[in-house]
Amino acid sequence: MHILYHKAIKNHLERRGNPNYDKEMIISKVVEAMKVPMEEIQSNSRLAEVVAARHILCYLLSQLGLSTLKIGKIINKDHSTVVVAIQKVKHFITNQDERTIATLKTVGMY
Repeated sequence: MHILYHKAIKNHLERRGNPNYDKEMIISKVVEAMKVPMEEIQSNSRLAEVVAARHILCYLLSQLGLSTLKIGKIINKDHSTVVVAIQKVKHFITNQDERTIATLKTVGMY
C-alpha cells in the first residue's frame, strides 16, 4: 500500500508542471502548515517540530525527483541527513504513523 501512496504523491507533483514552482510551492506549504520558518528548518535545531518539518520537506522534495544533494543545499544539511529524513518518513507512512499522516494531510499531500 505504501508504494502506491509514494507513486500517487509523485504523480500528483509531476502533473503540476514546472519543477521550480513545485519546489517553492512545497516549501511554502510545509512552512505554513507546520508553522516552522524556513530559517529554523535550515538551522541546527533539534526541536521536535523543527525536525518533523525538515523531514517532511525532505520527503516531499524527494518525491519531486530532486537529488539528496539538491535537497541538502535547500535545507543547509549534508545529503546523508536528507537520506535519513526520507527513510524515516517512508517508514512512518508504511507503519501508518498518525502524526506523519496528519502532517501530510495538513500540507495537502495525502
